[in-house]
Amino acid sequence: SYDSGDKPITRYELEQNCVPTLTMDDNYLNQLHENIGFGQIPLYAGIDWSGGSEVSKTVFCIGGYIRDSRSHKPYFTIFYIKRFDGTESDPRYQLEFIKKMIYKWNIKIIGADYGGGLWPNTELKKEFGMTKVMTYQYANPKKKATFQGALGRWVVHRSEVMSDIFTALKSGAFFRFPRKEEFMETYGKDILNISSEVNQKGMLVYNRNLAQTDDAFHS
Repeated sequence: SYDSGDKPITRYELEQNCVPTLTMDDNYLNQLHENIGFGQIPLYAGIDWSGGSEVSKTVFCIGGYIRDSRSHKPYFTIFYIKRFDGTESDPRYQLEFIKKMIYKWNIKIIGADYGGGLWPNTELKKEFGMTKVMTYQYANPKKKATFQGALGRWVVHRSEVMSDIFTALKSGAFFRFPRKEEFMETYGKDILNISSEVNQKGMLVYNRNLAQTDDAFHS
């Protein structure tokens, strides 16, 4: 059960997904790039474009199923994540940076926020093709995810999809993130900024204070 303003995940639970040896240091990322091979492990990119509030920022991340060195179990590992802030807030700079990273890591599928990125998503589709750029829009459809071919977008049930992600994060058995010293203060905080409550219709919904960011969660 949920009360108004409940937090769907604790800091301790979220930190269990952080790997002490996984860093976004350039040398480590270059080594990882060599180790996973060009295209041998499918990699995916997520983009949450800025919008929705004055504090919102574009966040870009890359991940894929990478086996743990000890257990050999594959986890969906977000090994790179970046928030565009300050002088990097220029949409054209963001787009060119993201294009370079997609080429560098040979990204298989790009998942992008539909509502906040109409122009950049169009540019990405021109560059990489319609089947490689998947756009997603939150709504309240009857199904958890429905593809609208005419508009080239996925409409997903916001509360159900977010609940799935929180459940996976709380279990500690699905995701892996960079070490907490690099991840938690900037990106983990976005996840912890989200609260849950039951609305008047008895449905679980997720909200945040408009003075806070949650962009990393949605990327």
